[in-house]
Amino acid sequence: APGQVVEVRVTFRALRESDISSYLLVDLPISGEDATDAAAPIKVDLAASVRAPCVEWQHPGPLDLGVVRAGSPHTSTLRIANPTDLPLLARIRSRVQDDADTGDQAAQDVEFPVASHAQVVDFFLSRLRDLASASLLGGEPPAFAAVPGWPPPSVAEDGDLGDAGGFEFSPGCLVLWPRQSAEVEAKLRPGSVGELRAVIEALGFDSRAAPRVDVVASVQAPQLR
Repeated sequence: APGQVVEVRVTFRALRESDISSYLLVDLPISGEDATDAAAPIKVDLAASVRAPCVEWQHPGPLDLGVVRAGSPHTSTLRIANPTDLPLLARIRSRVQDDADTGDQAAQDVEFPVASHAQVVDFFLSRLRDLASASLLGGEPPAFAAVPGWPPPSVAEDGDLGDAGGFEFSPGCLVLWPRQSAEVEAKLRPGSVGELRAVIEALGFDSRAAPRVDVVASVQAPQLR
């Protein structure tokens, strides 16, 4: 009716991360029975930045390992958290940090053991059923589940730092329960002697974000006393 105001609710659902710039057209037909335009359609601009939820590292500042001996393993413990109401799949990897590295490098073409978020939820629900069966035995229920068989040998480079050695992560791939956190063991196997600068990243499934912890260490040769 003339002068009437109508509120229209539009529901938008995106399947993947993306930056969207588009528009909606609102047709103005003569009536519900006659689709002839009474006036030109109204254009409504639509803009959105779609980002997937991602995990967070609960570690203040860089991980300073101090002096470590070449060839001798050095183990540290980090805590990773899921701040969302959804189960999240994360894969842990490390890489060498260079002088031009000033921020997160988005995960590109990263292999995961699932193809959709629905599979992540299914994995979560299956573990919940297992926990419900095991709850009769008592004990504190875990806040995450490691993904069996991951990472496979085909992605063993997750911890490779080249001549600088490499990391081994346990777990290397995990599903975090909603609003929960878990410990990740990072075992460094130092390589060449010198200053080590590396990055440990948590790559979320279907996410461009790569939350990171900077790692610094002074790798020295073993000494005789």
